[in-house]
Amino acid sequence: NLVGNPYPCAINWDNVTKTNVQNMIMFVKPGGGYATYADGISTNSGGIDLRYIQPGQGFYTRATASGSSIVFTEGSKDITNSPLRLLTAPKEQIALNVFAKTSGGNYISGNPGTTISGNPSYRQLRLNLQDATHIDEAVVVFNPGSDAVAGIEDATFFGGSTVSLSTLSSDNKDLSINFMPDLAQVAEVKLTVNAVASGNLKLNFTDFS
Repeated sequence: NLVGNPYPCAINWDNVTKTNVQNMIMFVKPGGGYATYADGISTNSGGIDLRYIQPGQGFYTRATASGSSIVFTEGSKDITNSPLRLLTAPKEQIALNVFAKTSGGNYISGNPGTTISGNPSYRQLRLNLQDATHIDEAVVVFNPGSDAVAGIEDATFFGGSTVSLSTLSSDNKDLSINFMPDLAQVAEVKLTVNAVASGNLKLNFTDFS
């Protein structure tokens, strides 16, 4: 489903009221593929926290059942942060997301001034596939309480550009952001790797924190 920010200011996707809607959102990247956000994790974003959606910005999300709805309210607006626009990011910059717990029980991300409620006390593995012109990134999150089967907290993979990279859930669903159980309970992570033409490719492991 294609949706847009209806306000003349940024909104915070985490503060949007959603019914039977997956928490993931996707933005089309120049040159193909998608930048994706789900539950505090952004991929292919050049370091930009994608939960903050610019005025008039269109994005995709996914319904999980009939009777789904998205309601934008005044509480969805975010006027305290000045997030970068997705298209202003340096080309193919790779970001590392690091979280630190505060005394108030929230978490501060590696993006300055961003505080995240909830519990992102997980470990994450970031990897990307690169050819001469494009990079596609995937993230695996090892989170106690998450399921190896694809679920509502995961971000479905919808396609890449000249290269595409995703990880597989235990039920073989391609995911761009894959929430899995605690690392001690995961024996392997399967990948789906594709390219539109033959040539040299690089598989990079950019973060494990």
